[in-house]
Amino acid sequence: MPAEGVLDFAQAPALVLNEEAAPLLANSEAYANAVANPVKITAETPVSTFSIDVDTASYAVVRSFLDAGQLPPAEAVRVHEMVNYFPYAYPAAQGDQAFQPMISVMPTPWKPGTRLVHIAVQGTLPAIAERLPLNLVFIIDTSGSRDEPNKLPLLKQSFTMMLSQLRPSDQVAIVAYAGSVGEVLPPTAAGERAVILDALDRLAAARRARKGLRWRMMWRKP
Repeated sequence: MPAEGVLDFAQAPALVLNEEAAPLLANSEAYANAVANPVKITAETPVSTFSIDVDTASYAVVRSFLDAGQLPPAEAVRVHEMVNYFPYAYPAAQGDQAFQPMISVMPTPWKPGTRLVHIAVQGTLPAIAERLPLNLVFIIDTSGSRDEPNKLPLLKQSFTMMLSQLRPSDQVAIVAYAGSVGEVLPPTAAGERAVILDALDRLAAARRARKGLRWRMMWRKP
């Protein structure tokens, strides 16, 4: 038997939590941005780099403000994340290629006599049909600060959408901390949709947050 307070999942992390009540923190949502790149003369600086990861959060943030009838803060608007939000059906890399580049040049709509260069990169697509069964453990913050429409309720909505993408052989477990600390759902086959959704529906934001959570990650060999 595992020690009290230890969640002993097969092939999944367990947690030892030391909880101490603390007042809720004020909403600390902020947007960290790097300094905008200046315009450069390509004849003088012909080499450029770009990140290979894709972030898309800005689109959803901007949309939520507009849906509420408000303009978003300027620092929340990140053009590259809004562009990356949409799928473009670029051709996938073939054979041993790590990625497939796509380059196009077009006139600049707002400044005649100049050109825009569009560079796209499509990495190798994973063989999803051949993947092994997943064992997913979701650690969900249920502190009082999560009790807003765009936080815990939105997470529940997104979780439901994600669940429909899993296979019956996949496993899902849920651990909640802050308002309710401990196991909410033991490892459960994704095919048991009603059981998983019932556990998800029981999650509720607490009135008080927790601090001093001490996490000890460990794995149990099968």
